[in-house]
Amino acid sequence: MNKVIATDVISLFHVYSMIAWAISKKNIGLVEINLLPNRNGNICIKLGEINYGQTKIVLKEQLNSRKEKNTLGSVFKIFQNIIAFVVGRFFETKKVIFVAHHSYFKPTMLSYLTFKQCFYARVVCFEEGVGTYGDLRHWVDSSRREGKKNPHISFYVKKYLSYFCTEKYKVLFNPTESQKKSFKEAVEIISAYRGRQVIDSLDLVGDDSIVYFSSPLIDLLDVGEKAYRNFLLKLKKILPKVDIYVKPHPLESKSLSVYREEGFKLLPSDIDAEEVIRYLKPSLVVGGFSGVLLIARNVYDIKVVNIADKMGEEFSCGVEYSSAIRTLFTDL
Repeated sequence: MNKVIATDVISLFHVYSMIAWAISKKNIGLVEINLLPNRNGNICIKLGEINYGQTKIVLKEQLNSRKEKNTLGSVFKIFQNIIAFVVGRFFETKKVIFVAHHSYFKPTMLSYLTFKQCFYARVVCFEEGVGTYGDLRHWVDSSRREGKKNPHISFYVKKYLSYFCTEKYKVLFNPTESQKKSFKEAVEIISAYRGRQVIDSLDLVGDDSIVYFSSPLIDLLDVGEKAYRNFLLKLKKILPKVDIYVKPHPLESKSLSVYREEGFKLLPSDIDAEEVIRYLKPSLVVGGFSGVLLIARNVYDIKVVNIADKMGEEFSCGVEYSSAIRTLFTDL
C-alpha cells in the first residue's frame, strides 16, 4: 500500500479532494493531510485520525514556521531532495510515495520526505478552487487582496511548476464519473467524522427550498452595504416565492445582519457547503462565481442558477470578474 502526504491544505474542499483521490486509487494505505489556518485564523476541521477500510487518514496541523523553513540545514535538505526528485522522474519504479498540493508542485513539499524517498516521489495536484482555472488578471487581483508580492512572477512560476504534477484530481471542471463518485464518498466520510447533529436538526424541505451561496462582497471586495442590500431585494424578486436559505461564505461577517433584516434564513456555520448540497438536497442552488455551484451541478445533479449571469452588473455591485473564471460558468 502506498502513502500520500498533502501540504498547505486550508479548506474542507481540499480535504474532500485529497481523500477522494486517495480512495479512488484503491492502493493508498495512509493519507497524511497537513492543515494550515484559513484567513480567519482557524483550521477547517478538528485534528485526528479516521480509519476507512484499509486506508488511514491523519488530519494534523502543518509545521510551517518561517524560522524552520529558512535555516541553512532545511534549505540544503530541500535542494538535495529536489535533485533526487528530478533524477527519479527518469526512472520507472513500482514503489511510489505521493506528495500532494493544490494546483501546482511546491518544492518545499519534498522536505516531508527523506532523500531516498524523493527518488520515487510522484506529485498529485488537486483544485484550489475556481482560482485554479484563473488567468493572470484573476491572480493579480487575488494577490492584491491578500497582500501577496510579485504576483506576475509567481503566476508564471506556478504555471511552470504545475507541469511536474503526475496526476490531477478535479471535480469543478469536466470530472469523470469515478471522480464524482469518490468525491461523494469523501463528503460522507468527513461528515461522519464531524458529526451530523446540526444537519439532522434542520427543518428544511428539499422540494420547495432554495439555497443561496453568497460571496464576501462587503467583507472582502469592499462593496457598500446599501448596494448589496439593493442587490438582495432584486434577487428575491426574480426567485420563486419559497423559503430562501443563505449559506454565508466563511469570510463573511458584515453581511450577516443584512441577510436577517431582509428576511433570508441563515444556515448554521457548522455545516459545510458540500454538506448542505448533499444532505439538505435543495430544489435549486443559486450563487455567483463559486465552486459550490459547479459541485452542485457536476457531482450532485442539482439544478443551479448563476445569478452573476442572470443579474449581470447588479450582482457584481461594481466588482469585475476575469473572463477565465466566467468561462467556467457560461452554461449555468
